[in-house]
Amino acid sequence: MDEFCLGENPHPEKAVRAIRFEPVSGRLIISGVSAGNARSMPLVWEKRKKVLLRMPPEVSFDSTLDEHGLFSQIEIDLGQVISATPQLVYPIEHWEKTRQNLQPEASPTEIVFEYSAHPDACFHLFGNRTISVTDLDNDARQGEPVLQSIHTPNQSVILRVVE
Repeated sequence: MDEFCLGENPHPEKAVRAIRFEPVSGRLIISGVSAGNARSMPLVWEKRKKVLLRMPPEVSFDSTLDEHGLFSQIEIDLGQVISATPQLVYPIEHWEKTRQNLQPEASPTEIVFEYSAHPDACFHLFGNRTISVTDLDNDARQGEPVLQSIHTPNQSVILRVVE
């Protein structure tokens, strides 16, 4: 009897037609069986990233979570939405004339989401709209919600310790 490591087919050139479980002794617990065509192991996600959701002006973001901890207007398969915060809007055009402690305003239609996901993941937006993680910046339609990736700079830092 073959043992599978992390559910991988030990003979990938052969198609799996059936699975038979035979407990050697005691009880057998199966926690899940699935099949798919992911580019890599679906349980391995990329590092945290951010996206900006631009919603139509007539739609406001619902920040409440359901009983499973999910937002009603945005979900992601093969991943997890970590946080959602309104985009902060600073008075850029009048910056020199504003006082120094002026706080930014929260945008009602632009929300920043932090997420972690597999490269094959898709965002599922309200209105039955689906956007692939790989197609984030290429899928803009007039009047519909738009997701735009926020590129975070990665920079090496050199620390010098002086005693």
